[in-house]
Amino acid sequence: MTTQSKFSLFWDEVLSYCDSRKCAASIEPSTVEHYGHVTTGWDKRAKAVIQPECTEDVQKVVQLANQFNVGLYPISAGKNWGYSDATPSGPEMVLVDLSTMNKILNVDEANRLAIIEPGVTQEELSDALIDTDLFMDCTGAPTTTSIVGNILDRGFGHTINGNRQFNACSFEIVLGNGEILRTGHLAYENAGDHSVKNCHTKATTGPILDGLFSQSNFGIVTKLCFWLMPKPEVILPYIVLFDSHEDFLNAIEPIAKLKQAGVARSIMHVGNDMRAISSSLSYQLIQPLKDKLLSEEQISKSLSILGLGPWAMSGALYGSNRVIKAYKKELTQNIKRHSACKIHFLPGKQIKFVERILSMLPFKPLDKLKGNIKSAMALIDMHSGKPTDYFLKGCYHKHENFPSVLDEKTDIAKDGCGLIWISPTAPTSKSHIQALLDLLKNAYESQGFNLYATLSFIDDRSTAVICNPVFDINNPDETERAIVCTKQAMQLCIDNGYPPYRVANVHWHAWHSKLSSEHKNALSALKETFDPNKVIASGRYGIE
Repeated sequence: MTTQSKFSLFWDEVLSYCDSRKCAASIEPSTVEHYGHVTTGWDKRAKAVIQPECTEDVQKVVQLANQFNVGLYPISAGKNWGYSDATPSGPEMVLVDLSTMNKILNVDEANRLAIIEPGVTQEELSDALIDTDLFMDCTGAPTTTSIVGNILDRGFGHTINGNRQFNACSFEIVLGNGEILRTGHLAYENAGDHSVKNCHTKATTGPILDGLFSQSNFGIVTKLCFWLMPKPEVILPYIVLFDSHEDFLNAIEPIAKLKQAGVARSIMHVGNDMRAISSSLSYQLIQPLKDKLLSEEQISKSLSILGLGPWAMSGALYGSNRVIKAYKKELTQNIKRHSACKIHFLPGKQIKFVERILSMLPFKPLDKLKGNIKSAMALIDMHSGKPTDYFLKGCYHKHENFPSVLDEKTDIAKDGCGLIWISPTAPTSKSHIQALLDLLKNAYESQGFNLYATLSFIDDRSTAVICNPVFDINNPDETERAIVCTKQAMQLCIDNGYPPYRVANVHWHAWHSKLSSEHKNALSALKETFDPNKVIASGRYGIE
């Protein structure tokens, strides 16, 4: 039987099943093309799309894929921009679009947890918590991105629960062989459905299996528990503007100590000069030639216009009024003791009041202040569990239409923005971070790109440097140069002991090739066990 005839039989079975259910399936080019926009230059396209409504639908599709040897590629919302977008890992695959599985199955206010499906977006869960005493961790990704999808790619946010992989448990998974696996305390024969009894901890007797289903292709997660946080008396975001690069470096180890002491409990993010400029000024305003690097003089002048230094850090303090007062003092004294900087605390009520007043004043000289207030409001929202599209703005830095307003309709892939993230990690120490930044800057500039970088202090030990070139995805030569640049930079980082925590699809196989043979063999053995016919996302993270 030919591959085409197998697919035809598979598709007939899918359509017959979907006709008897609520789920949708389409092979129409116009529908499939909706998922074909990319930011990374990955050129694979889906053959068809299925939108299941429940775990039973997913299981049926996986069973049919095994029967007819058809490849599937699951996506949650398809907005993993800069890493994998909504594109499959190989040719001739069927997209399994889980965005229609968007039920918030339970919000347990007393026990601070939510049971969610993969289609639940940041905005949907945030809205569901408005009238509760809970809030959720929030990332800088758009309002319409999937929480489950982000967890499974090991993304992290900004709050106390910012390390999202560590704050999710009790996965329900349709394995590649069509069976259903439930992890954690759900592993027991009579565990019942998700409840606080089986969602209060990741750990249980025996191996912890949750992690096997992040950044892998062994199964399709259809449900999990996401831990929430009680709203504290005070949430106080802050911005630290460092006067110089050396001042920022001198603050790194004091910041680690503040995290060790429990003062700086949120995940702190520090953007470099290009990251700050890209969110506020169009590249063409600074340098009319898009293929020319910004000079140090142009960067310095732009920072002066914005009233910023070469590094800006954001974070938030959480607690009672009394605790916040002590934390503010501790944070200020410890950072300023080692660095020349300005620290701005952002009390929400006061900032919102100023925003209302400024919105009624159309004076041009107030535009800079209005911009700063918008930025402050976005930080306040994000640290309070309310997602925002504000931070997408930097993706348009070289775009001919630098946007003034972003909303839930913004789609950087459809708008032609080029974005490839690489995310090396390093110990939280001055010497290691300086070495990694030097390596990255040289690698990017050698290929004709400025380095746009954000350092994220994941905990007191580890820092991730999330960086990218900005390029035109519709320019094949520039796209190829961006792919080469980020591949070489990633490989250099690995060779120097700074491996990534996450990898874009254009570099999955390059990353996988750097693994030891023992590690590759273990991954292959797991794939053989969970998905012997290799129907799910073959090639994702290099796992065939």
